[in-house]
Amino acid sequence: MKMKILVYPTLSLSLLLVSCTPQVSVSPPVGSLSGQDTLRSQSVSFTYIAPRSYSTQVVEATAAKFIKLTLVGEGLSGTFSNSGGFVAVDQAGKATATVANVPIAAGKLRVVSVQGYDANQQALPAFVGKGYYLSKSGQASVTVQIDRRRLVLGKVLEQLLQTSPGKISGLNLDALQTQIDTATGFNATNKSFTFDPLSIDIAKLTTLVKNGAEPLTSTQITTGAKSSAVNVNLAWKTPNGLATNEDFKIIINDPQSTPLTRAKYQLSPGNSTLNNVLQGTWTASFQKTDGTVLGTTEITVDHDGNFTQATNPVILNGILESPTLTGTIRGYIGTGAFSSTGDTGLPATATVKGPDGVAFDSQGNFYVSEFLGHRIRMVAAVSGTFFGQAMTAGNIYTIIGDGNAVSSGDGAAANLAQTSAPAQIHIDSQDNLYFSEQTAGSRVRMVPKTSGTYFNIAMTAGNVYTVLGTGVQGNGADGAAGPSTQVGITSGISRDNNGNLYVSDYVFHKLRKLDALTGLVSTFAGTGVAGTTGHGGLPTAAQINVPWGILIDAKENIYFSEINGNVIRMIPAMSGTFFGITMTAGNIYTIVGTGAASSTGDGGAPSAATIQGPRGIAMDKNGNIIMTDNGNKIRMISALTGTFFGTAMTAGNIYSIAGTGASGFNGNDQASTLAQTNGHEAIAIQAGTNRIFFGDLFNHRVRFIE
Repeated sequence: MKMKILVYPTLSLSLLLVSCTPQVSVSPPVGSLSGQDTLRSQSVSFTYIAPRSYSTQVVEATAAKFIKLTLVGEGLSGTFSNSGGFVAVDQAGKATATVANVPIAAGKLRVVSVQGYDANQQALPAFVGKGYYLSKSGQASVTVQIDRRRLVLGKVLEQLLQTSPGKISGLNLDALQTQIDTATGFNATNKSFTFDPLSIDIAKLTTLVKNGAEPLTSTQITTGAKSSAVNVNLAWKTPNGLATNEDFKIIINDPQSTPLTRAKYQLSPGNSTLNNVLQGTWTASFQKTDGTVLGTTEITVDHDGNFTQATNPVILNGILESPTLTGTIRGYIGTGAFSSTGDTGLPATATVKGPDGVAFDSQGNFYVSEFLGHRIRMVAAVSGTFFGQAMTAGNIYTIIGDGNAVSSGDGAAANLAQTSAPAQIHIDSQDNLYFSEQTAGSRVRMVPKTSGTYFNIAMTAGNVYTVLGTGVQGNGADGAAGPSTQVGITSGISRDNNGNLYVSDYVFHKLRKLDALTGLVSTFAGTGVAGTTGHGGLPTAAQINVPWGILIDAKENIYFSEINGNVIRMIPAMSGTFFGITMTAGNIYTIVGTGAASSTGDGGAPSAATIQGPRGIAMDKNGNIIMTDNGNKIRMISALTGTFFGTAMTAGNIYSIAGTGASGFNGNDQASTLAQTNGHEAIAIQAGTNRIFFGDLFNHRVRFIE
């Protein structure tokens, strides 16, 4: 049987339709014999016509630029999608897509959905059409409406297909649809529904139908308006004993991402009241006046005006804060699956393929590179448009790369560029993004936050540019421009207060420097010969052995790790005594490790400890130095005496704060020193909280310690 379906979704389904009822018309089957279909499968074609008319309530209506179609149903193994992926909407506002080879089963339910996408192929959350039909032998014609009211029952049936497929048989769909079309809401006291198609409680309706109340009785269906807006009293807290007085604001978004309430309050332990909050479930975002997110909590107002708050955020001086860092490991991104999925959704349900570099920008947005997935992804801290995409706070998005190991797109928008094995990430104080690529010819590339000239290259904000490397591996001479200089394989990246960029080349055992003004390359440390020599001398005369991570602190001290040297080394900006070592400004010193490839010496001086193949290195706001140890540990040189991450520490000594030394994964939400890890190459510190984030490379997860 072939089904020709014409879809006229005349609205983004979060909006109120005033004309052009969308419908789907299905051609009759080829034929039937003794009540059975003569064909084994059907091809379902949808023709989409863009919206033309909206009500005066519409603030902004964006027509879809692409569509995708899906179909689920009784007896079907999984979800059927239209062939060819994204289907473009032409200039006339039309598109046709086909879901092929859908098995026919007489009298079985089918739920069809059309999803709209913007020009960047990002889903429009409000643009979802849904309807249903029955696959019947000998059926002359079928009409399936896809509009707001049809959407309600379509969602209910879709949930029943997933949770209680046996409850579908025998449903009087026409009677149920009629009752939904004429009802508005739900009353928690007597369990009666008064449905409002704009804000229907799908879960409650599904439960009612699932429990056998179909068609709904007169005592279960009433008409009437939903509850009026209510005042919401949001609770939040600060750690005991803190004097806090920084201004902040609370923003509550409705499901259509339209700000309902904006208010500014003084930060002090207690609560804040927001007026006239409508029925629904929303996220309340606590933000600084500059937009930095302090914390979030989910709130729900039901039809009767009852209010619930899911969490009670802890806030410290304008930053979401844990009262104490207890040494607990948590999951942030990834399920452990070896794939790259979940864009536009929550990080916890997304998958990442070999997460490597990690970083935060000044707004709290989080970035992670997928070394094996050939992408760079971002978790937005605030809602807005970033890298050419509309983003929702708390969700994850791909900002560079498409999964192919190709380095391309210089001069073009980041979301159109490709990247090959991106490794380390660096975000400078101006929120410029840098990343190193480790295959297809190593490069260091940059996405500027604002347009301007960087490293003697004119750049446009949001576009990608190569600042170091030609794409051909080699030991390029000093004195040439960055994009003309061959490098081996780059890894660590950091920028000093003058804008100069420092990059580690672990093939040719050097730290290279890219001048901020001239864009010319020089060697800052290393002779090009592998070794760990030159302690106390000039960096350019010292041998270094597979340099990886680089850290430049606020005082311009430079730290870097040597994988094969099994040490952390430092080049101080000023003369003095650091880590128990008398140092001369500009010279090179070993501060962690003896050269032995092991992980010993916790509780003692860093210079007497051993460290195995260190890679990532970072410093938190208290001056603690955190580093990865390839012995499947994360270690820390404490700047203060006290208890941190659940461990009693003495200032200046080294301690393990995560990992058992065994590779593997044995779960989150436990003491970090009992948790197994499996390859970590970078560290990022969340400003304010001091939480330590890292990519667990071969566990395909991003995790953090608090």
